Amino acid sequence: MNKEVSKTDWAGLTRDMENLLRLRTGPIAYKRLEKVGELAKIPEVIRLDHKATFCQVPAMVRGTGLTVGVTRDDLGERCARINGMAPSTEGQVAWETNSFATTWFASVEEARKQMVVYPLVPYGEAAVLAPLASGKFDPDVILIYGNPAQMMLLMNGLQFKDYERFQFFFIGEGSCADGLAQCYTTGKPALAMRRWPGSVLYYWQAGPGYSLYGGEGLRQCSRG
Repeated sequence: MNKEVSKTDWAGLTRDMENLLRLRTGPIAYKRLEKVGELAKIPEVIRLDHKATFCQVPAMVRGTGLTVGVTRDDLGERCARINGMAPSTEGQVAWETNSFATTWFASVEEARKQMVVYPLVPYGEAAVLAPLASGKFDPDVILIYGNPAQMMLLMNGLQFKDYERFQFFFIGEGSCADGLAQCYTTGKPALAMRRWPGSVLYYWQAGPGYSLYGGEGLRQCSRG
């Protein structure tokens, strides 16, 4: 079976980004797959041997540099639903609503308000994540971890040409919906806060060449 090989110099783009932003860890490539069998086209994919939350997968990629494939069987129902690997059944949504009414919200009614505004990644049987620099596939979305100053400079670079006022969201518990799902479904940059101090997670739809991260603008703004 032919292996997927990217024609874009993702390693070079990663070096530029790391040098200009002084990132502690490199960007991560994410790709949604229609069929599980597509994982076989990507070199050196490992599979999880235990259940995990979705946010543990990019953390694993960041820490080890491995390429990780995930399916519905690897995730809890909530993570699988938000990330497009499980349907949003009435039963599952009702369970989440009742559970959140005892933790994050004052009542079932308040919890239900959150459930109806969740952006969801379209259905696919699998997803794969890898260091962007590996160039193993062309990503749908790129994940960048950084502090607020790094994120501000990155967004300044994106606004250097073709200015656009960015809008970000805070859905509450479930920030992968604010980031990954929001970006995937809109094609716009998405900024999501994480629980640990001094860390912000930034996602955006992959684009060709330097338009990926506003390369020229980022260079100019980093000199200021």
